[in-house]
Amino acid sequence: MRPFFYFLIFAALFAACETTPPRQFPLRLLVSQPISKKASDPLPDYILQLAMPYGKCGEISFVPKPSLERLDVENSALSLETEIKPGMGGNKNNIKLIEKQTRNFLGTLAVGEPYITPAPEGFDLQNRYETLLTSKSPNSVVLVFSEDFEMTEFLGEKVYHELDSLRLAMIQSVCEGGMASVTVLLNPIAKRPAPSAADDETIQQLHDENMQAGNIADEAERKKQLHVVDTELAKQAETDWRLMYERVLNRIYGKEHHEAFDFLREAAELAITKGEARYLLDKIEGDKNGALWKLSHGHPHSWNPIIEALEHNNSALLKESHGTTHH
Repeated sequence: MRPFFYFLIFAALFAACETTPPRQFPLRLLVSQPISKKASDPLPDYILQLAMPYGKCGEISFVPKPSLERLDVENSALSLETEIKPGMGGNKNNIKLIEKQTRNFLGTLAVGEPYITPAPEGFDLQNRYETLLTSKSPNSVVLVFSEDFEMTEFLGEKVYHELDSLRLAMIQSVCEGGMASVTVLLNPIAKRPAPSAADDETIQQLHDENMQAGNIADEAERKKQLHVVDTELAKQAETDWRLMYERVLNRIYGKEHHEAFDFLREAAELAITKGEARYLLDKIEGDKNGALWKLSHGHPHSWNPIIEALEHNNSALLKESHGTTHH
């Protein structure tokens, strides 16, 4: 009789667990730059995956109540809430149903205007980052995710690069720490120091010589003088994107556009590595309808990935730009 009694108790506890509604935890996904080009674009896949870190603590299932927000654009919060209906238990079938409903919803959700607009002029993004990390409440956690594998820490916080590891950290934070909310900072932008002014005079001098050589009418003489300037540029260009960019112009003046793209990719990689992508992007923007006209028009498969890599501060995107690297 006693074993049967224990069996009834176990069965009752198991049934209670199966009918216990999943616990929802607030999940803020924060971006700080445009995540797409058109408002009709779907959300990036990594956001879809991070919005669904389902897991269990013992017999209690956890599902997120996510929202998407840009730190650098006011009133941009977009709620992606998953509806848990009264009486919906935490069994596997119901969890799968919630996951399917969420995936279907997010998969058809457009990015929206706040996620394609640039940040306001003069916006202090670094201050917003620091405020976010220093003012978090005791019952909340902030995690950092970056597609840039060279970024190992951000303002003292560990940086995750794998989605599976990050999702596991979310669930562990909720289970073990009793966290009331989880915030994930997505692809933060490292503080960009101003380019060194130590050799500005040298760079300006080489820029002027480069342009003067490019304006020589006689083709043979023009190529000769461009080669002389490029020899000087090459001595330091491997460590300075500004000089590598001058090599881009040097090749354009010499009508060698394939090599110009090679050097533009190298300049972008150097700028991203040094945290100065925005400075190069500004320079490109100013020249795209002038010196860079032939590169920016008619070569989208080579041009667009370079621009996107600079906009997202992610050198991995340069691999999508067609062509080989020049050495």
